[in-house]
Amino acid sequence: RDTDGREIIWSSPDAPLITLSELNKGTWKQEPELTTPTLFSYAMNNYWHTNYKAGQGGDFRFRYNFTSSNVPLNNEACVKFARSSATPLLATTAAVAGGIPAAGAKQKSKPLTVVGEGVLVNTIRDAGDAKGHLLRLRNTETIPTTATVNVGGTAARYRLVNLVGDELDPPAEPTTDPIQLQPNQTVTLYLY
Repeated sequence: RDTDGREIIWSSPDAPLITLSELNKGTWKQEPELTTPTLFSYAMNNYWHTNYKAGQGGDFRFRYNFTSSNVPLNNEACVKFARSSATPLLATTAAVAGGIPAAGAKQKSKPLTVVGEGVLVNTIRDAGDAKGHLLRLRNTETIPTTATVNVGGTAARYRLVNLVGDELDPPAEPTTDPIQLQPNQTVTLYLY
């Protein structure tokens, strides 16, 4: 961010190792000293002294994405930009049964909405039991937040599960309450 509040966001899904201002000279400071607006990308990561050859051959593609803003951007906006740079949105339609998507159902679809400051949907997929779906949410901010999940305008019924969709120990009770997320937390919900 410059002194006028303008910001630049940078994303490179193919070459994420960078140094700011100057080339890394082997010093690791607690706080960066940004003396220039230069960004150096270590595209091949062959700078480090290891037992690997300090060079690589072949054809390579490196994507670098930049955007700017005149207003301060929160972590959510930065994560959305980086995610869209790495993986464009893939969308599909789904039928519903009991209010949420269900494989093979022959009913009209109802929209699923997730609302929460700094909350992003990481994954939604069939739970594998032909009854429900797994929804993974991430709080991209450094403060606690609350999210609500609705299907067709009604609060979704869910229970918290582990990362792969198995029951917690002890098992969580089904609820329609808003979801509390801690800073940078990821949670997985089983939607009924």
